[in-house]
Amino acid sequence: MIFTVIMLVALAIPFLLAITVIVLVFRGLRYLWRRTRPDQIIRRGLIVAVGLAAIALPFVANKVGERNHLLGRVPEPLEVAEIEYRLEELFGVGFMPATMKPVSLSIG
Repeated sequence: MIFTVIMLVALAIPFLLAITVIVLVFRGLRYLWRRTRPDQIIRRGLIVAVGLAAIALPFVANKVGERNHLLGRVPEPLEVAEIEYRLEELFGVGFMPATMKPVSLSIG
Protein backbone atom coordinates (compact mmCIF):
# COMPACT_ATOMS: atom_id res chain seq x y z
CA MET A 1 0.00 0.00 0.00
CA ILE A 2 2.79 2.40 0.88
CA PHE A 3 4.57 1.55 -2.37
CA THR A 4 1.43 2.47 -4.33
CA VAL A 5 1.15 5.82 -2.56
CA ILE A 6 4.82 6.56 -3.18
CA MET A 7 4.49 5.69 -6.87
CA LEU A 8 1.40 7.87 -7.25
CA VAL A 9 3.18 10.80 -5.63
CA ALA A 10 6.26 10.20 -7.79
CA LEU A 11 4.09 10.24 -10.93
CA ALA A 12 2.05 13.24 -9.77
CA ILE A 13 5.06 15.51 -9.29
CA PRO A 14 6.13 15.66 -13.00
CA PHE A 15 2.49 15.97 -14.04
CA LEU A 16 1.97 18.96 -11.73
CA LEU A 17 5.24 20.53 -12.86
CA ALA A 18 4.14 20.22 -16.51
CA ILE A 19 0.81 21.89 -15.70
CA THR A 20 2.66 24.67 -13.87
CA VAL A 21 4.92 25.30 -16.86
CA ILE A 22 1.91 25.45 -19.21
CA VAL A 23 0.13 27.91 -16.94
CA LEU A 24 3.23 30.11 -16.69
CA VAL A 25 3.68 30.13 -20.48
CA PHE A 26 0.09 31.24 -21.05
CA ARG A 27 0.27 33.84 -18.29
CA GLY A 28 3.41 35.23 -19.91
CA LEU A 29 1.67 35.34 -23.29
CA ARG A 30 -1.28 37.12 -21.71
CA TYR A 31 1.09 39.65 -20.13
CA LEU A 32 2.77 40.27 -23.49
CA TRP A 33 -0.61 40.59 -25.19
CA ARG A 34 -1.71 43.27 -22.73
CA ARG A 35 1.55 45.21 -23.16
CA THR A 36 1.21 45.43 -26.95
CA ARG A 37 -0.80 48.11 -28.63
CA PRO A 38 -3.63 47.12 -31.01
CA ASP A 39 -1.70 48.54 -33.97
CA GLN A 40 1.22 46.10 -33.42
CA ILE A 41 -0.25 43.42 -35.65
CA ILE A 42 2.95 41.47 -36.26
CA ARG A 43 3.82 41.22 -32.58
CA ARG A 44 0.28 40.15 -31.67
CA GLY A 45 0.36 37.61 -34.48
CA LEU A 46 3.56 36.15 -33.07
CA ILE A 47 1.99 35.92 -29.62
CA VAL A 48 -1.00 34.04 -31.06
CA ALA A 49 1.33 31.76 -33.06
CA VAL A 50 3.35 30.89 -29.94
CA GLY A 51 0.11 30.14 -28.06
CA LEU A 52 -1.15 27.86 -30.83
CA ALA A 53 2.23 26.15 -31.03
CA ALA A 54 2.12 25.52 -27.27
CA ILE A 55 -1.26 23.86 -27.70
CA ALA A 56 -0.24 21.76 -30.74
CA LEU A 57 3.22 20.74 -29.53
CA PRO A 58 2.16 17.84 -27.25
CA PHE A 59 0.08 16.29 -30.06
CA VAL A 60 2.89 16.61 -32.59
CA ALA A 61 5.44 15.23 -30.12
CA ASN A 62 3.17 12.25 -29.43
CA LYS A 63 2.79 11.50 -33.16
CA VAL A 64 6.56 11.78 -33.74
CA GLY A 65 7.19 9.43 -30.82
CA GLU A 66 4.62 6.97 -32.15
CA ARG A 67 6.25 7.03 -35.60
CA ASN A 68 9.72 6.50 -34.13
CA HIS A 69 8.39 3.60 -32.05
CA LEU A 70 6.93 1.93 -35.15
CA LEU A 71 10.04 2.50 -37.22
CA GLY A 72 12.20 1.14 -34.42
CA ARG A 73 10.70 -2.31 -35.02
CA VAL A 74 11.71 -2.37 -38.70
CA PRO A 75 15.02 -4.12 -39.43
CA GLU A 76 17.91 -1.85 -40.45
CA PRO A 77 18.37 -3.05 -44.08
CA LEU A 78 14.74 -2.20 -44.90
CA GLU A 79 13.50 1.28 -45.62
CA VAL A 80 9.94 2.42 -44.90
CA ALA A 81 8.17 4.46 -47.57
CA GLU A 82 4.95 5.11 -45.66
CA ILE A 83 2.95 4.02 -42.64
CA GLU A 84 -0.66 3.13 -43.38
CA TYR A 85 -3.30 2.90 -40.66
CA ARG A 86 -6.38 0.76 -41.22
CA LEU A 87 -9.28 -0.16 -39.00
CA GLU A 88 -10.07 -3.84 -39.24
CA GLU A 89 -12.83 -5.47 -37.28
CA LEU A 90 -12.18 -9.04 -36.21
CA PHE A 91 -14.69 -11.45 -34.81
CA GLY A 92 -14.34 -11.84 -31.07
CA VAL A 93 -14.69 -14.89 -28.92
CA GLY A 94 -17.97 -15.17 -27.06
CA PHE A 95 -18.93 -11.90 -25.38
CA MET A 96 -15.70 -10.07 -26.19
CA PRO A 97 -15.69 -8.29 -29.55
CA ALA A 98 -12.22 -7.82 -30.96
CA THR A 99 -11.62 -4.48 -32.67
CA MET A 100 -8.05 -3.88 -33.69
CA LYS A 101 -6.20 -1.10 -35.45
CA PRO A 102 -3.25 -2.87 -37.05
CA VAL A 103 -0.47 -1.00 -38.73
CA SER A 104 1.01 -1.96 -42.07
CA LEU A 105 4.35 -0.62 -43.18
CA SER A 106 5.08 -0.22 -46.88
CA ILE A 107 8.63 -1.29 -47.50
CA GLY A 108 10.18 0.60 -50.41
